[in-house]
Amino acid sequence: MKPGTELPPHLQLMERPIHPWRWGVSAGLGQGLLGAAVATVPDAWPSPYTLDLAAVGLPDLPSAAWVLSFSLIAGAIGWQLGRRQRQHQLGGERMVRRLFEVIDLLPDPAAVRDAQGRYVLWNRAAEQRYGLRAAHAYGHRPQELFPPAFVAALAAIEQRAIDTQESVEERVDVPAAYGRPASRAWVRMSPIYYSSEPKRLRGIVSVVTDITEQEQRDAAARAEHAKLEMALEASHAGIWSVDVETGSARYDLAYARLLHWEGDLETFHQEFDFRKRLHPEDRDTILAAEAASMKAGLPFAHDYRILCMDGKYRAFSARGRPLVDADGRMRFIGIVIEATA
Repeated sequence: MKPGTELPPHLQLMERPIHPWRWGVSAGLGQGLLGAAVATVPDAWPSPYTLDLAAVGLPDLPSAAWVLSFSLIAGAIGWQLGRRQRQHQLGGERMVRRLFEVIDLLPDPAAVRDAQGRYVLWNRAAEQRYGLRAAHAYGHRPQELFPPAFVAALAAIEQRAIDTQESVEERVDVPAAYGRPASRAWVRMSPIYYSSEPKRLRGIVSVVTDITEQEQRDAAARAEHAKLEMALEASHAGIWSVDVETGSARYDLAYARLLHWEGDLETFHQEFDFRKRLHPEDRDTILAAEAASMKAGLPFAHDYRILCMDGKYRAFSARGRPLVDADGRMRFIGIVIEATA
């Protein structure tokens, strides 16, 4: 919605706009009729018109003049009150317009329903996702627009949000509708209450975040990880990882088993120190090569002997390379296998 355009009917703060001149005319006309009635039958109405005006220092004017004067004053007061009310109304409408414009800029589908469950806001992202124009959604409830299973899922999330009076987020399956394909999404629903009546529901705000592509990528990543695990298992390889900044290292259980460790992995990490267990003849060469690879960002490929947990030295082949992890930290990761004679 562009600034300056008319609000749709469901967003109007008042059914009829306030016009200050109408308030002024109405107030002046009402005062004029009252004044005329009092002036016509003065004895029946205890009012200022029956006072001795000269006694209070006011000019002794005809009743019609006083009626006109009071009518003009009442009209001016009415116009001023109407003007203030109109400014308040316009300010409220501007706030609604800004809210609607902000919601329209959200990249995720967003909608607002009133306490009766009818849609009163429906942003552009929702139009694109559901293939349903805002004008068609306004004034309708979910059960009038979507399949029953999807409506039931939304109703369950909404009820939990109302029961807890907090935002509730849950994964849902969005059905195919209005020419749009089915998808998976996170739906967040937040109840809104009147500030003057904290327990009185005003409406429900819902935001939908599509996770279809994310879940597809996660599934593909899990499949690749499973393949990697099978390949490592078949090659009897262990995995190691070093935090370049802190120097702390982590190993998987296969690595621990290669070194003839029979306990749990956490205890292995507490007792195992790679640098100290390198063979004295290999230590300086391997540590220097590892440091050079981490500093230059180059691959690492070396054989070395290491003191295993059963007290025997064994030869291993290690391959590694530096990379940046999901948290933005530089890590040095690799695999190790027992060297062949």
